[in-house]
Amino acid sequence: MKAGALHLFLLLASSSLLVLARKDYYEILQVSRGAGESQIKRSHRKLAVQYLPDKVTGTEEEKAAAARKFADINNAYEALSDPSKREIYDRHGEEGLKQHGQQNAGRPGGGSSIFDMCRLDDSFITNNLNDSVPQR
Repeated sequence: MKAGALHLFLLLASSSLLVLARKDYYEILQVSRGAGESQIKRSHRKLAVQYLPDKVTGTEEEKAAAARKFADINNAYEALSDPSKREIYDRHGEEGLKQHGQQNAGRPGGGSSIFDMCRLDDSFITNNLNDSVPQR
């Protein structure tokens, strides 16, 4: 019975750590939940310059920490500067954004890269090439 209690304790402790590990994008950008676009943009610029990995001096550990912070700042800005992503984040948090990204990853324009927006389906290219070739 003690092993079962220990297992339950470890399970609860690990789930608590996951909750603590979640990042609040508003805290990262040091803005309130009601912040407007200009305030979010201004805070992003200020923090990005402050934590720019190429500009940080110090030990390798401090540079690595600055690089992680810089990445967090950019992730937070990407989510909060886009009205649809911000709405998803406000309702469902970081996990909701991840799920939304996974659902849209296979659609043109739905991925997280500029290249995803330009992706064309092979069948689209093949069909249009065949249509443009004159039939004899």
